[in-house]
Amino acid sequence: MKSVIFSSALLLLVGLSKAANPYLVCKSDDYSCKQEQSSKCQQAANECWQRPYSESVQQECNAINSQCSEIWSYTGNPVQVVTSTTAAKTLPNLLLLLLRLFQSLQLLLLRLFQNLQL
Repeated sequence: MKSVIFSSALLLLVGLSKAANPYLVCKSDDYSCKQEQSSKCQQAANECWQRPYSESVQQECNAINSQCSEIWSYTGNPVQVVTSTTAAKTLPNLLLLLLRLFQSLQLLLLRLFQNLQL
């Protein structure tokens, strides 16, 4: 029973984090689109890693790297693209906040279930 709850929670977190990836806008077989999104994502990651080091910058850059790694393997429906200028500026910050929230929740669930097994 515990493992079913844990597995369900992890699947939910994985699904939510994929929905928050702004680079998953291509159909599964649109390779030119995936190449374009991959280039954009790698450029964002490279720019991120050029910033002065801090733990929060490292987390943000690792999050972008994770998003980049999903582009070629993602086979779900394309994510809706937000075109508002204001939303486009605040969306990365919101996505980073959501990603951190999901990571924290995942760690919390992992610790909870580890304690239940003791």
